[in-house]
Amino acid sequence: MVDLNGTYDLNLAMRMCRKWERYELFWIEEPVHPDNLEGYKRLKRVCGIPIAAGEQHHTVYDFKLLLESEAVDIVQPDVGHVGGITEWLRVWALARAYGIPVSPHLMPIVSAHLVAAKPGTMWIEYTAPDNPLRSAIFDVFDEPKSIMYARNGKVYVPETPGIGIKLKPQHQL
Repeated sequence: MVDLNGTYDLNLAMRMCRKWERYELFWIEEPVHPDNLEGYKRLKRVCGIPIAAGEQHHTVYDFKLLLESEAVDIVQPDVGHVGGITEWLRVWALARAYGIPVSPHLMPIVSAHLVAAKPGTMWIEYTAPDNPLRSAIFDVFDEPKSIMYARNGKVYVPETPGIGIKLKPQHQL
C-alpha cells in the first residue's frame, strides 16, 4: 500500500502508478486531491493498482459521487470525519450497495467495532503506540487496551459495554 494523502497531481499519479504496477501494490491511497473526482476517474481507467480514498471525504454524498462515478476500488470513511457512527454506517451501506469494500480510516477505538459488526469491511488503519502523532490517545485513555495495543497484527474488540472507552483517572470529569 502507498498512501499519497491527496498530494499528487494527476500526471504525477499516472507516472508513479505505471512505475509501481510491477510491485503489485494492494492499493494506492488518495493519489490525488479529494476534490479531484475527474482525476480519480482518469487514474482508475489507466492504473492497474486498486485506488482507495475517503479519509478526507466528509459526507455520504461525497462517497456517493466517488461510487457513482466508479472512481475508487475501496472506500475509507473516517468515523471522526463523516459525522460519527450513524453517517459511517450510511457510507458502509452505500459502498455495500455498489459492491465496494470498506476499510475504515484510523479511529481504531471506534473502527474496530464497525469492522467487527459489518461484513464487507477490510481492516482498520492502525498506528503503533510509540508514534508521536498517536501518543495523546495513550495519555488520555486507559482502555480499551485490546484496541490500543495490537497483538500479532490484530486488535480485538473489548467485551465491556459500549465502545469500551475508559479515561485515565486524571482525565475523568
